[in-house]
Amino acid sequence: NGSGKTTLIKCVLGLLRRNKGTIKIDGYDTNKNFSKAIFRVGAIIENPASYMYLSAYDNLKLVCNYYNIKNKDEKIKELAKYVGLENRLKDKVSKYSLGMRQRLGLAMALVNDPKLLLLDEPTNGLDPEGMVELRNLLKKLAREKNTTVVISSHNLSEIEKTCDKVVFLKNGVLVNANLMNKELGKYILTLNTNKDIKENNNLRKIGIDKLEFTGSKEEVASLVSKLVKDNYKLYSLVENEDLEEKFLKEVGGNPIV
Repeated sequence: NGSGKTTLIKCVLGLLRRNKGTIKIDGYDTNKNFSKAIFRVGAIIENPASYMYLSAYDNLKLVCNYYNIKNKDEKIKELAKYVGLENRLKDKVSKYSLGMRQRLGLAMALVNDPKLLLLDEPTNGLDPEGMVELRNLLKKLAREKNTTVVISSHNLSEIEKTCDKVVFLKNGVLVNANLMNKELGKYILTLNTNKDIKENNNLRKIGIDKLEFTGSKEEVASLVSKLVKDNYKLYSLVENEDLEEKFLKEVGGNPIV
């Protein structure tokens, strides 16, 4: 807590003045050309803001007015369908569950078809089903609309399931950045290396007697079977550290992602 995550996001969005430094979005300096820099940016800061006693339709219509969207009705229906609210579009937001409000907030943030979407603690208060729904929506957004999604969160397990790249912050300073593969696990194998081992995209040497293998559990089992068949002595096989272990090693006692 207090590493500066929300402050940084608010500076990017122009909600706070920064003391020094430069922020550029899509090549535009936010100090020199704020309108162009921010035009293709969407955001949810802490909690999605909406008018509770208006319908979801009317909340979306207000945001459409901000951006001078011409075919408002068509745009609203498209967004509602995208986030799974098409059947509750005319209901007042006060009748929505927290998960539904999060989906509405996401729809409102997508009105301007952003290239960059900033989300501050988007899973706060969500039950497991709501987390899965939001995670799938964000993956779909990145895949189908090629949107860069930046998430600030303390929820390490959810971040590990969602993100491609993780940045640790401590006291406002970048501690470490780690590229991750969402689908495959990483395993460290220790064995005698009397014979050359052919490296490939999944298998690489990381030391004199150590290999790193990236693959599914079934694939690592097949690899071990092949190594034993080829008369290698396998001394150990461990799954590489998860994000929580990485965090504790890099940051230690200040759980910020």
